[in-house]
Amino acid sequence: MASADSTGKMSPREYTIGPDDVLDINVFEAQELNRQVRVSANGEISLPLLGAVPAAGLTPRELEKSLEELLRQKYMKDPHIGVFVREMQSHAVSVVGAVRKPGTFQISSGKRCWRFFRLRKGWPRMPGKRSQFCVVQL
Repeated sequence: MASADSTGKMSPREYTIGPDDVLDINVFEAQELNRQVRVSANGEISLPLLGAVPAAGLTPRELEKSLEELLRQKYMKDPHIGVFVREMQSHAVSVVGAVRKPGTFQISSGKRCWRFFRLRKGWPRMPGKRSQFCVVQL
């Protein structure tokens, strides 16, 4: 996953695409090729004319360049592609242990560790006991 800036925010263009993410693919010169696709478990998307294309591990910008090159090789002279991450589903985090609401949720931006606990309603009050917890990226 991409790193966050000093404000803790991650640019959508720096996001690393992963399995189960939902992407909007826009081919500006051929609107009939526009698609909303889900990245498969093996990290590929399926598009008309191109078939299965590797997407996992790339940023949206890298995928745009890859798709433009593939279309340029056989079908279009100067394609322009836009890739937008509609749903970020591949960066799950589980918070378990001594928190009020343990669970799994998606990282949608460069959140800091303490924010995971805030989202899970914080630590329970246990006088005289130390809280133990674990954050696991799935």
